[in-house]
Amino acid sequence: AGHLLRQETRAWVWALLAGLAWATAPLPWSQSIITEVYSLHALLIALLAWAVLVKPLRVWYVVPPVVLGIAHHLTIVLLLPAALYALFVVRTGPRRWLQPALALGLGVTIGALLYARIPLVAASGPPPVNWGYADNLAGFWWLVSGAAYRGYLLSGSTGAALGRVTAWASTVTSQFTPVGLALGFAGLAVWDRVAPHLRTFSIIWVTPVSIYAILYYTRDSDIYLLPVAWIVSVWMAVGAAALVGWLQPRLASLPVLPIAASIAGVGLLLVVVLRWPSIALRSDVEARQYLSAVGDALEPDSILITLADRETFAAWYGAWAGGSLRTAAPGMIPVNESL
Repeated sequence: AGHLLRQETRAWVWALLAGLAWATAPLPWSQSIITEVYSLHALLIALLAWAVLVKPLRVWYVVPPVVLGIAHHLTIVLLLPAALYALFVVRTGPRRWLQPALALGLGVTIGALLYARIPLVAASGPPPVNWGYADNLAGFWWLVSGAAYRGYLLSGSTGAALGRVTAWASTVTSQFTPVGLALGFAGLAVWDRVAPHLRTFSIIWVTPVSIYAILYYTRDSDIYLLPVAWIVSVWMAVGAAALVGWLQPRLASLPVLPIAASIAGVGLLLVVVLRWPSIALRSDVEARQYLSAVGDALEPDSILITLADRETFAAWYGAWAGGSLRTAAPGMIPVNESL
């Protein structure tokens, strides 16, 4: 944000606003306090955007975030069209697409090669948590192709899809409140007028992940909107800077920038206070109570079969991380029915 607003007075203020808005949005905040893959995914999203927007002429900077992104979570592929556009649009000549395409292709190839480690590790001995038994070709393909999850894509009716569009709008709005989203759209309008390539980049960045989140029918598919929340936080900073720039000549007797920064800071603090009870996990003891009850019921050498995610992850933690289940019932084996 600081780079994109470098022509503005006190660009660091707007960069700080964007960063704080992103950090306190429910999607990234909720993922940062649990053991999940999406905190690292969010970091790789930001690094990819930095590489293509801040360092587009140093095209090979894009390779590391693409490599790590492909190896970590394949949904980063949905952002590669926007990355290609951002690298392409700053170049000239009939072959200006070649170097960006090669860099992105190299990143995808190296990232895909990292998957070769999976069957090697799986064949070295049965791991505690074995997704698909990837020590053979069928198990490997089951794992890397997402066979356990493919059924959720396009599994709803047309009417359900319309409801998902409403849910998408609600999720995006809830990240920054209607006021913040309005500032974000104002920032996008500014880019439409003065930096059309950034407007187009934004559209290509937002559209694939939004369509995927809408058509992927799970209760938590809104997590795939992390890239949308990221770009909207940047739009907000652009919109806020434009609003202050519009107000300054009209309120020349007032320190508009300090006042606006103070209002934004107080607003973010208020949002954090209001959201804290619903996001903080201090009082969430459900998993501990579940593990305690299961530990009391299990006998040594039991097989614990689970189906739902909540019970499965709690059982895995109790067996392989915290160790409370294996202490309570030595020799117990947790098994997920779907795996």
